[in-house]
Amino acid sequence: METTTYPRQDIPVTATHAVCDPLAQQVKILYSQSVITFLFPLLAALCIVALLHDQADRRFLAGWLIAIFLHGTSRYYLLWRYFHGSAVTEQSSAWMNRFLLGAFLSGGLWGYAGILLIPYRSTEAIAFTLNNGLLLLMICGLVAGSVISYAINIRVTLCYSLPALLPPALHLISIGDRYNSAFGGLLLLYSLYILVAAIRMNRQLVYFLNMEHRERELAQKYGNLQRLYESLRRRVKQVKTLRKDAQPIQDRF
Repeated sequence: METTTYPRQDIPVTATHAVCDPLAQQVKILYSQSVITFLFPLLAALCIVALLHDQADRRFLAGWLIAIFLHGTSRYYLLWRYFHGSAVTEQSSAWMNRFLLGAFLSGGLWGYAGILLIPYRSTEAIAFTLNNGLLLLMICGLVAGSVISYAINIRVTLCYSLPALLPPALHLISIGDRYNSAFGGLLLLYSLYILVAAIRMNRQLVYFLNMEHRERELAQKYGNLQRLYESLRRRVKQVKTLRKDAQPIQDRF
C-alpha cells in the first residue's frame, strides 16, 4: 500500500518588532516642533537688544546677539541634517544627544544674559531691577514655552530650563539687597514650578506614547495571526483535496 505524501507549505509570518521605538518617536516630535520654536529665541534676542541698546555695553550686547544667531543657525542646520539624513531612526540616541546639547547651550546663553549685559551698580539700582525684570520676563516666557515643546523628553526640558533660570536667580540672591534677593527667590520658586509641571506633563505624554507604541505592536501581531490563520486554512483545504483525490487509488489496493 502506497503512502500519500502531502506537499509542505511554509507559513509566512512577519517577524514582530517595534514599528518605531519610543525614543525615535520622541526625537521625531522634538525635531518636528522645533522648526517653529527655534525661531522665537532669535526674535526675543532682537527685542532684548532693542531694549538694552542704551544701557548695556554695546560690545557685550553685539557679541551676545551674534552668539544667539550663530547658535540658532547651527540648530537649523541640525534640523536640515535630520530631515534630509538617512537612517535617522537607527541613530536616535545620537540625534537626541545633539538636541540636548543645543538646548543646554541655548539655556546658558539666556541664563547668563542678565549677568553679562546688565551689571549691577548700587547707584542705578532701580534701572537695574527694571531692565533685569524685563529680561527675566522674556526668559520665563521662553522657558514656559519650552515646557510645552520639550515635555516629551524631561532631559531636554531640564537642559534648557535649569541653565536659563538658575544663574540669574542665584546672581540676584547674591546681590543681597531686599528686592533683588526676593526677585531671585521668586525665580527659584518659578524654577520649581516649571520642574514639577514638566515632570507631570512628561509622564502623561510618555504614557500615551508608550500606549501608541504598544498598539502598533499588537496590530502587527494581529496581522501575523491573521496571515497564519489564512495559511493554515488553505493548507487544510489542500490536504482535504489531496485525500479526496487519493481515496480511489487507495481503494484499488
